[in-house]
Amino acid sequence: MTSSIESDSWKRMLEVEWAIAIPECILSCLGAIMIILSVFRSKTNRKNVQQKLMGFMSISDFILPFLRLTGFLWIPSDHGLTYLGNDITCTIQGFLITTTFATTVGYNGCLAIYYLLIIKYNWKPRRIAGIEKWFYFAPPLNGLFWGLLAVAFNVENAPENYYATNFCTVQYDLDFSKSDGPDDKAYKFQTRVITVLWALFAIMYLSIILLNIICIVTIYKHVKKTEMRSMRWQSANASQLVKTAEVATQFRYFAMVFFVPGTIFVIVYFVNRAGGGKLIPGPYLSFTLLLVCSAGFLNSLVYFRLRYKRLRKESPSTGGIATVWKIIQDVLFPCCRPCCVKKSLGEDASLTDHEVSDDDHKDCEPVLEDFVEPPPSIRVPPGANDWKSLRAMGVKTVQKKNQLASQTNDWRSLKAMGVSTIGSKAESASLDQSDDADVSQTTKHHNVDNQRRHQSELCESFENFDRPNPEHGNDKLFPVKDLDADELKDRRRSTRILNRASVVLGLEQMQGIDDIDGDSDNDKSDT
Repeated sequence: MTSSIESDSWKRMLEVEWAIAIPECILSCLGAIMIILSVFRSKTNRKNVQQKLMGFMSISDFILPFLRLTGFLWIPSDHGLTYLGNDITCTIQGFLITTTFATTVGYNGCLAIYYLLIIKYNWKPRRIAGIEKWFYFAPPLNGLFWGLLAVAFNVENAPENYYATNFCTVQYDLDFSKSDGPDDKAYKFQTRVITVLWALFAIMYLSIILLNIICIVTIYKHVKKTEMRSMRWQSANASQLVKTAEVATQFRYFAMVFFVPGTIFVIVYFVNRAGGGKLIPGPYLSFTLLLVCSAGFLNSLVYFRLRYKRLRKESPSTGGIATVWKIIQDVLFPCCRPCCVKKSLGEDASLTDHEVSDDDHKDCEPVLEDFVEPPPSIRVPPGANDWKSLRAMGVKTVQKKNQLASQTNDWRSLKAMGVSTIGSKAESASLDQSDDADVSQTTKHHNVDNQRRHQSELCESFENFDRPNPEHGNDKLFPVKDLDADELKDRRRSTRILNRASVVLGLEQMQGIDDIDGDSDNDKSDT
């Protein structure tokens, strides 16, 4: 009587678990399909190693929940009224499940190594291409090894009625369908083989988890170290640091999707095996499988995170649900998007026919560059971010718009904001001096007058300069053949100064004066 009540209780729990598993597996399949379509339908994504790794891994993430949804077609009919399969279909399902799960584990390991190489060791695409093929082929080979090993020992068994997980996989034959009983020699041998296989698989799985944890810690320490270096000097490396942190965050999320659900399942399973298979009831083991089969859905949340952030930034007024629906529509139903836009715009839709297209599939992560510490000549100490401090360090003229954007203070940004001259004091000014210094209003007007006078002299020199004119026979700027090396060097320096002065004054730029002697100009040294 007690066993009957326990049996009914387990069946009710399995019904609840199965009611949760159906929508969860459907969402996981859809998430994996969206990643596959986004990767292999875009030429840009197909050229990216990380994108292709996600695409291949999503194929495995699709197969696992699909096999669980269709489990009634694979499990032998003598295990329940709802099953339609036989021993052969059970073996096929078990082989596919073992192979795809081991393949997914392998792809997660390759993904961890890839992120470590590009973030910590700053490998470039050309260098990654040398080992790229191993990223693609090693995980399937790992999966085939485990799948064929299980088939060779004939340990792909169907579940017992009470353990109706819709899986034929490497598990103990609790209903003794392949043996004469628990004392049968064949059954004992099979039990030992299954125990060894699960132990070896756990070692492999936990090794990949350990690899992910090591990579996460190493990348985290690298990002923190880069942040400390960036704090020394405010420079263009700030944008590079943002990209590095973004890529590291993506890897951390992908790693968590992998090892958190799988680790729970492996620990629960081995604790149960250590207790003789009776420590944890079967339905509770089934609930842990929900975590394993959710990888496709969870990976899609991480994968489309970058696109979601980009779309929200481009259209802040669009709600979160509308943005998610736009991503789903662009990926699964790209042909319907132009029709929807035309319907919403009505008569004006004809004007936007050429502008309406699929999403550009900008799902690739930012490209990382080397962290380059700026030379002393252009370093700006932290804290020198108000315009008075900049003036104290030698900035002679600062336009008004610089006062509104004082938070951007690297030398390129300063020039773009109107800083015409940065004096030599900027190289030696200390942070304490920049905090207390100020410039009087009289000195400011004097500097402005000096600069205007300097520009006027340059303009006058430029207007009096005899520029090349083929109509008057002056098709060459200087008689190069009649000049010696020193005179030629001086003339070239003068022409370069006048050419740059024309750019500063907004006049027409002279063409061809930098290369009158046939030698390339070293613009970097001139700067």
